[in-house]
Amino acid sequence: SAPSYLFLSTLISTFEDRLESNLELKTNQLALLPHLCTLLTQSPDHSSFNALLTSTNTLLTSTPSLTSQHSIETTLTTLATLTSRTSPPLPAIQAPAIYARLCETTRLILLLHRGRLGGRFHLLLPVLQNLLFLLFTPHAGRGAFPAWLRGGEAGAPLTEGNAAQFARVMATL
Repeated sequence: SAPSYLFLSTLISTFEDRLESNLELKTNQLALLPHLCTLLTQSPDHSSFNALLTSTNTLLTSTPSLTSQHSIETTLTTLATLTSRTSPPLPAIQAPAIYARLCETTRLILLLHRGRLGGRFHLLLPVLQNLLFLLFTPHAGRGAFPAWLRGGEAGAPLTEGNAAQFARVMATL
């Protein structure tokens, strides 16, 4: 639930940036980011989404040794899901904020964990394509957009600021 997810980022920020020597603890440390990604794709509401994405970003920035190639690949797959029609039903009124957060996380991966991609930029491509596609105005009857962008009248369209955020992601390449 959202209230318990709020404490997660604070807890993660207290982790030491080193892997444990105990194999079981090390495995649990490396499984944290993929588990956060699983929870993100099942976010029941916007506050849970924000708290989980904040925790993901905290893990990416403050404890890079706790990320692996697999966890970065899982995070990119999650970002691709969150920018696709299979995204959880987040509120359309929050579309600009959701888009901004997704761009922020993508940019963090490129800035801090490019080496863990290991040349597998084909995993990054769906995220970049989806983020670009979302900047185009949805037309009636097109179901390719995530639920948080298909909100109709209640939805908030993406802004020029969102386009600038995507441009920053691209400039990071």
